[in-house]
Amino acid sequence: MELVAFCLPESGCHVHDGIFTAPYSGVYLFSWTNSDWLETELLVDGQRKGYVSVDSSDTDITPGTGVVLTHVNRGEHVFVRKIDGGSCPLTRYIVRNSFTGIWLA
Repeated sequence: MELVAFCLPESGCHVHDGIFTAPYSGVYLFSWTNSDWLETELLVDGQRKGYVSVDSSDTDITPGTGVVLTHVNRGEHVFVRKIDGGSCPLTRYIVRNSFTGIWLA
């Protein structure tokens, strides 16, 4: 198993648009976390591979995390897209949205 640092451009990460381009074909583990009132999906080359729905109010913090294990071909694009959701005003900014990927083989 090899850990690929997705924040480096040579590893497929594009920090300006959040789209990951797979540098290798193989099995990847992706994880993403949302907060606020938000629905998101993980797309691999335009096909939904995962979905997360989070419902928070302005007095609580309710994060939601999606985990997807899937095969990705070299050059395919992977990203998290917002489907629906507003922006519940959280009074504390403890939870941050995140996106992580690990190439397994």
